[in-house]
Amino acid sequence: MLAFLTGSALSSLAAVGQVALGIFPAGGELVGGDGQRAPGLADHVNDQGAQLAIAIAIGIALLLNRGSARQPIVAALAALCGIGLVLSGSVTGMASAVVAALVVLFRARIRLRTILVGAAGAGLALYIAVRIQGALTGGDPLARLASATGRNGDISTLEIRLRTWQSAWQRILESPFVGSGLDIISGGTYDGVTQAHNIFLLYWYQGGLLLLVALLVALTPAVRTMLYRRLPEAPMHEAAVGGAVAALAYAQTAPIMFQRYFWLPLVLLLVLADQRRQLARDLEHRREPGSAQLRKLTAENQHLQRAALLAADARSRQGRLTETGLHARQSTRPSPRAYRYQANDPTP
Repeated sequence: MLAFLTGSALSSLAAVGQVALGIFPAGGELVGGDGQRAPGLADHVNDQGAQLAIAIAIGIALLLNRGSARQPIVAALAALCGIGLVLSGSVTGMASAVVAALVVLFRARIRLRTILVGAAGAGLALYIAVRIQGALTGGDPLARLASATGRNGDISTLEIRLRTWQSAWQRILESPFVGSGLDIISGGTYDGVTQAHNIFLLYWYQGGLLLLVALLVALTPAVRTMLYRRLPEAPMHEAAVGGAVAALAYAQTAPIMFQRYFWLPLVLLLVLADQRRQLARDLEHRREPGSAQLRKLTAENQHLQRAALLAADARSRQGRLTETGLHARQSTRPSPRAYRYQANDPTP
């Protein structure tokens, strides 16, 4: 998880270099006339946004691991990822990061005051990043919000997504069992180019019903492990949960199929969930008085205590019987005065 966060931060650093210095270490260029969107080390600005949203969720989850010596490093990497996310101009990535952050904070039962302070800090960092980019490039990365909603006069990206959903659904109704093909060209929807911007519609549209079932089978175990209660002793599992939530949220409005950044947190979640279950069993074994070993010891102790009580009761009864017998013998023995009367009695 820390390696993924570090790699994402490096991609953000590359985006900063692209915007501030015009340096493109991995090739490419700034895209979009509405804010000069920087792709960093990713192939596309939207991929950059998705990767950074996942990384931010992972960073927030790791920051909640109190007592860790790596917290300052994690905080710096997560902040750098936040700057890169703004520079990517990915509205879907920003929304996914917010959703995942709320889920992570809810699972950790963070107080509302702490959440508000964190939100204020994030807002301040966002304002500083926007001002810096505006001074360097003359563009506004948040102008993407206007293009996403159509307020700048162009067709909104939200409307484009809705068109892909409608076109894909119509094709699914015509042929629900056979898909159009798994290559990018075959995945074109209303304009013959743009893929369906929803993971479930995309799999069904391009691969047919069988591929959709395979997707559900692959996602079900990971989603089920996300429902486990939070365990403070397993911070990596919580980081994987945050990353998986961000990935799934992003996939609802993006053409996700073979992207590795989507599948990585889900696969890691399955591995870490198994480790978390083992840790939970170990903690229960050490802490819970109702564990199997302790129940066995408790039963043995109760048996020994019961045996000791029975033995003490038997000795008490034996002592009372002995004392009663002696008292009976003493009461039937003639007294010395009785012997004296019998000696003076002249009666034969």
